[in-house]
Amino acid sequence: MDEKSLRHLFIKFLEKIKRKAKKFEDFSGIGILVYQSSYLSKIPHFSLRPTFRVTKKMTIGENSTLDFLLQISKKRSKFHDGFHFFNENGELTHISQYFVPPIRKIKPNESHGMRYHVALLGSYIRGVIFTAVILEKGEAFLFSKGKIFKL
Repeated sequence: MDEKSLRHLFIKFLEKIKRKAKKFEDFSGIGILVYQSSYLSKIPHFSLRPTFRVTKKMTIGENSTLDFLLQISKKRSKFHDGFHFFNENGELTHISQYFVPPIRKIKPNESHGMRYHVALLGSYIRGVIFTAVILEKGEAFLFSKGKIFKL
């Protein structure tokens, strides 16, 4: 799948998550990273829940993937922290990843917190196709090489 098609598919998927998340009082927000598999080892991350592995194939656009992400994004879920990783084929490969992009000189957006800024900084990393966040209050953003797109 080419990058433009992947981005389009993800934007539609994020919009569905955003709409459905409004129905949950305990939605904690969500961070997503989409990467090129050949660069995964160079993306600074580690699992916050190393005993859990994604074993079932889940891809963007599927209702089962949408439902899974909504369930683990509830505050009471032990998987709500961190970023969830999808590869360039749109397959969910990792959940609850502590993602630590290097600091760059950017102008902070004082209206947003850590998840937003991690996604923005992470979008500059080689091998990261794009990042996205849906914040607890429902705002959604996609980041690509430092560019910010509000959804």
